[in-house]
Amino acid sequence: ALAAKGFAAPAFAAAAITFLNFLGAILWLPESFPKEAREKAKNAKANHKRHLLKALSDSFKHPVASLIVVLAVVSLSLSMLQATFGIFYQERFQLAEKTAAQHIGYVFAVVGTVSVIVQGFLIGRIAKLIGEKAAIVYGALISAAAFMLIATANSLVLIAVFAGIHAFGLAIITPGTLALISKRVKEEEQGAIMGITHGAAS
Repeated sequence: ALAAKGFAAPAFAAAAITFLNFLGAILWLPESFPKEAREKAKNAKANHKRHLLKALSDSFKHPVASLIVVLAVVSLSLSMLQATFGIFYQERFQLAEKTAAQHIGYVFAVVGTVSVIVQGFLIGRIAKLIGEKAAIVYGALISAAAFMLIATANSLVLIAVFAGIHAFGLAIITPGTLALISKRVKEEEQGAIMGITHGAAS
């Protein structure tokens, strides 16, 4: 319905939903970092700014640095897809803006559905079956292949299928990478490293 109004309406709707998500996180999500660990981390830093700069500098030498880079590259690829897909689709099929927006809405609906199914129901089983490290590797290969297939697809159905495959790959990369990072850092490093990780991924 929103897509019928052009590219701008879904963007504003997404911004509103994101803001509601932000409010929900503040109001209802409990703090996962134990109070004792928070106090330990707080006491360990005399200068907040210096601590942040040191944490950023140390992250490049940290054993999880390669995982942070993986997540950043994955996030960049997804951002590039989202930013350019509308232009690509409209130019590929020479469609009016509203028609292209509707079709793109269908594609992203497939992407969202696949992501929810994988991250909501399948990722735990996949991680147990092949492990987080293998999930990252296979997810990257699947996503890369799907990207190339999207570029060559000549119909809405094919693009939706390949976009769904791409979403499957991303849906197993991200949780696997975050899980490995969480397991490989010390408890008192969790906040700083995870903050840097999510910053790099955004």
